[in-house]
Amino acid sequence: MYSELLPPPHQIDIQQGTCIPASLTHGSISGLSTPALELLCADLPDLSITPKEGDEFSAIFGCSSDLPSIDAQLTERLPEQEQGFVLRAAADRLEIQGRDAAGLWYGLQTLIQLRRMATGSLPAAELRDWPSIRHRGIHIDLKGYQPRFESLLETFRILSRARINVVLLEVEDKFAYEFAPEVGVPGAYTAAQFRQLSELAHALSIQVVPKLQCLGHVDYLLQHERYHHLREAGHPFQYCPRNEEGMKLWKNMAAELCDCFSGHDFFHIGADETGNLGQCPICQEYSKADSYVHRVQQCVDAVRQMGREPILWEDILRNLHGNLDERELERTWTLGDDAILMYWAYGYGGSGNSFPLLPRYLERDMKVWGASGFSGCGPSWIQNIPPLAERALNISAWTKTAVENDLEGVVATGWTRIASADPPAEPPEACWFSILYAAESTWAGQERNLQEFCRIASQALFGTDISGLYGRFLLEMESGNLPAESAAIDVSDHRTRFALLRATAAVTGHDRLRRELQETLQIYHGRWGTRMPDYRLGLVRGRTESFGRSLEKCRGDLETALAALYEPGTVADVIQSRFGRDAELLAHAEELLKKTAQI
Repeated sequence: MYSELLPPPHQIDIQQGTCIPASLTHGSISGLSTPALELLCADLPDLSITPKEGDEFSAIFGCSSDLPSIDAQLTERLPEQEQGFVLRAAADRLEIQGRDAAGLWYGLQTLIQLRRMATGSLPAAELRDWPSIRHRGIHIDLKGYQPRFESLLETFRILSRARINVVLLEVEDKFAYEFAPEVGVPGAYTAAQFRQLSELAHALSIQVVPKLQCLGHVDYLLQHERYHHLREAGHPFQYCPRNEEGMKLWKNMAAELCDCFSGHDFFHIGADETGNLGQCPICQEYSKADSYVHRVQQCVDAVRQMGREPILWEDILRNLHGNLDERELERTWTLGDDAILMYWAYGYGGSGNSFPLLPRYLERDMKVWGASGFSGCGPSWIQNIPPLAERALNISAWTKTAVENDLEGVVATGWTRIASADPPAEPPEACWFSILYAAESTWAGQERNLQEFCRIASQALFGTDISGLYGRFLLEMESGNLPAESAAIDVSDHRTRFALLRATAAVTGHDRLRRELQETLQIYHGRWGTRMPDYRLGLVRGRTESFGRSLEKCRGDLETALAALYEPGTVADVIQSRFGRDAELLAHAEELLKKTAQI
């Protein structure tokens, strides 16, 4: 049973006797902040929990209000690592000792899991656990999907239960910037909401890393006429690195985000995929590398002045896109002296899960974090759920590399649009299996059999094992592995999230029917719409009707499921990208049927 915790503990020592977590009624906790204690009480409503003065980072639970003192020797069993804890479950008590506040919090999350997993008795045991990687991150990319604020708050809580302690928050146009009028979309988050999110993150031991692109990927802003003069040679994708007005705007926007997320340690400046360098008349007077370093160093310095440690993507330093002359590359490597390099490599198609530049960065004493991909990494730019088998290869490769090279951090990225002008990719709320795989991998530092993982993750998230029906589909994303439409599944937790997973998965089957209908239109072109024998007329009619029924159901189910978790603008955008041409395709097929005479 203990090995089925998510993530599994590093050390499990089974002892004599039994423990019944569900029988615990009272608890006393020392070293937990008041906001964190309130969150814990909400997760354990049937326990009477009282705070105890002091900062021992300890907790004890029993079956009555007469609680014994925590075993002083438990401290001697603590792991040496930050965020570590020891949990001892015995017949009459359950004790937790954390190395620090985060360690205590993660021990308490283990208690919550145990109470949900086991209504009966468990073997008495001592669990010792600690993170394999210090900073374990998940990327929340707001540019393609804007969650309802309540959904965003709940996402942070789920991530913390899985021991994620970094959220890379890609803000783009989903914030109402005071210093960038017109940029925020209707219904963009307010400063008050971001401050509330920041306070929640502190209570959950999560570092929020705001991300604000400083050069490329800024068409969300430069599309507006009032900012056209900041473009590089008229391109809406990129700032001109020599336009100091653009630098002033970026600095003011970054300061707004830092103010919202006060007390956090990092800030991501982007700085990737700058393909338009050196094109305007001013920039042509400098090398591309000089202009790139000029602007990025300005942003690095500005972030440090704001009291944050800067992070940037490192693809320009390895000339991934071939935009720089090889002689210029050395000039860009100076940036690694002043900022964390986030090395992204997503293992497209299940290959390329090696990171050849990493040894050279480390030889130069550069600080490097890895970036894996949990979604938005192909094989299509507009798929519905990421294939877990492919994503797991990439996530595991980065975990192994980070542990072997003592990297401080790995962030699993989930791109919701490839660029601002592209359609939305996978809904993040339908990607929980790859998210939880990344969370478990970076904490435990080891792989788990994927079918076993799907079973354990579905129990942890939904309170129900759905792996028998969805396991094969989640691994490969093949529509032939979808369960029957009539299959009954009753989940006890996160019903809205499961509804979205189910509706999003069903779109994969609808996509197959679309391809089938398009193929039928092609191969019977010139016959469909004129004259056909009854046996082929029946085939094309059946495919047309099947597609029409699927369109009505899939579109309705997905729209309803999305609306429960995302803002209306997001819902409309996703529905348009998945079904926008389908009504036209269906009408065309139906019109041809009317014109087709039977031979």
